[in-house]
Amino acid sequence: MERNVASSDSSGSGRPRRGLSPPTVAVLAYATAAVAGAALFRLDALNAREPLGLVDALFLAASAVCVTGLSPVPDLAAQLSPLGEGVLLLLVQLGGIGIVLLGALLLRMLGRRVGSRHSAAIAENYGDHNALPLNLLLDVVATTLAIEGIGALALAWCWRDLDAGGWHAVFHAVSAFCNAGFTTFAGGLEGHAPPAGAGGVLLLLVVLGGLGFNVLRELLRRPWRGGRPLSLHARLVVRLTALLIVGGAIGLFICDPGQGAWHALFLSISARTAGFQLDDLVWAGAPTLLLLLALMVIGASPASTGGGIKTSNVAIFLRSIVTQMRGGGDVLFGERALHESQVRQAVALAASYIGLLLLFVFALACAVPAPADPRGFLALVFETGSALGTVGLSTGLSCSLEPPAKLILTVAMLAGRVGPLTLLLFLGGQARPSALRYPRERLHLG
Repeated sequence: MERNVASSDSSGSGRPRRGLSPPTVAVLAYATAAVAGAALFRLDALNAREPLGLVDALFLAASAVCVTGLSPVPDLAAQLSPLGEGVLLLLVQLGGIGIVLLGALLLRMLGRRVGSRHSAAIAENYGDHNALPLNLLLDVVATTLAIEGIGALALAWCWRDLDAGGWHAVFHAVSAFCNAGFTTFAGGLEGHAPPAGAGGVLLLLVVLGGLGFNVLRELLRRPWRGGRPLSLHARLVVRLTALLIVGGAIGLFICDPGQGAWHALFLSISARTAGFQLDDLVWAGAPTLLLLLALMVIGASPASTGGGIKTSNVAIFLRSIVTQMRGGGDVLFGERALHESQVRQAVALAASYIGLLLLFVFALACAVPAPADPRGFLALVFETGSALGTVGLSTGLSCSLEPPAKLILTVAMLAGRVGPLTLLLFLGGQARPSALRYPRERLHLG
């Protein structure tokens, strides 16, 4: 009798092989990269000052590989040596493209097959279940490097009069497109990002990085396809992105008109996972912080370098609420009805994200009973939202936290990068279908 080798383990026991699940692949990949990066940041060669402590090194590595931008020290540019900045940039690039995706590319380069579990993880992360893994790998890498290369050339021109302007340009092009928010300037971007120069280039790179690779593919290929209409997903993402940019800028300007329209626009775009700051947020009052927190929770779009609940999920969640308030039925976008399974998934993702945010806020509040920031509890919520949303905006609280609190934010960054549903599937395991059918019952609602 012919035996199916593919379905049994190497010991010939006949038992099916159980590979790592896609959530496990994603969680382990990012965690391993963060630990490896922490080991590197402990080296003297990567530090211009005394080497980072173990917790600070892990915090920085996780912040880089999760493309967050939070720093464990007040002046990261003064802390890292040129080699340290190079390693930081490499981790940001790896995190932006995706550790899971790059792992699959490495397997292909070594002549090994990308397993079905790894392929499923890639499809889940990049929202394309139809493309072949190798084609998707090459497409994402080529698109990323091309946009970052053009951005670096534009920034190099803007900073042509600065010392090491070329290095600053390359670093910020990668940091902006990957929505990381790290900067090599000692005082931050203040004075280095005017609206008509480098500031405009940085914001364009941030927006492109936050659209999602699947939407970028459609936009870049559209001129060569006779102006073919965009898909429903692409149209929705582009419209929501524009609405959030304009609406956020108007709201921030109303909250703090003294900061100016350019500052409001910059923060509106940056708050949805980029994390770039023109200055410290010491001036920001409660309304500004709450609006920025809302933008951080919404985040970028699916299959992008950013975090958050994601724009399309928020749209589905809100539309499903409106549909239920009107008596139920299909959730419609234009003349298209969404699958019920996708609606349930969007609602579950939004709910799990809010649940994780509250959990991390509670943990951080226990670790920091008396925050140094005069804004108190709101500063803790803001810092947690920035970490879970992989944003990087900060009131300066992260630098003053004790090691236990920094570890909590480190876990929050990793959770935000892999996504709340992926994390919950990793912790809870895959659901197993059951043949049992239970009696149905009703509970009182509202």
